[in-house]
Amino acid sequence: MRVSVLFNFLLQVGQELVPLLRDYNMRPQALSSYVFIAANIILHSTEEYKSRHLSALLPCIIPLLTSHHHTLRGFTQLLVRQVLQKLLPSDSSFYATMTLEERCFQDLRSYLQDNPDCARLRASMEGYLDAFDPKKSVTPAGIFSTRVEELEFECVPATLMDQVINFLNGGSQMLNGQRCSSYQERKLAC
Repeated sequence: MRVSVLFNFLLQVGQELVPLLRDYNMRPQALSSYVFIAANIILHSTEEYKSRHLSALLPCIIPLLTSHHHTLRGFTQLLVRQVLQKLLPSDSSFYATMTLEERCFQDLRSYLQDNPDCARLRASMEGYLDAFDPKKSVTPAGIFSTRVEELEFECVPATLMDQVINFLNGGSQMLNGQRCSSYQERKLAC
């Protein structure tokens, strides 16, 4: 919902979002949310504001590509790739005439596109990212969307999640079994 609020106050994006993205003591999960908001502000802004938001927000996001937190780093990689994919020319013939910064971003985009780990992560998460529409996200249809429920979400590995659920269910069944047998023993003793 914060994305839609910021779209209504585009001039405050830099004032509100930049300090949050530069708060490196913030929990990685919260930073991931702000990276998501920033990337979508860049991606869905009108042409009038796009370059302003790009120059204010992208420099804050780039350092998060080096995070030791897997979820934050992976999510940032996917979102930066989406931004670069949309904003940089895909024709490599322009490479020779690009500035140093543009060439760096072009190479970063190529890395994020072609690296097998990034491609695997992108395959598991892209449905979630592509499904997001800031205008629809504030409507009931956008809030209660189930469009991507069947996709596995890599940032919470399904195998670990399954192990935790199985462990908790097993522990619960064991405790219920002990409680039932204890109840039956007391009932027989009476």
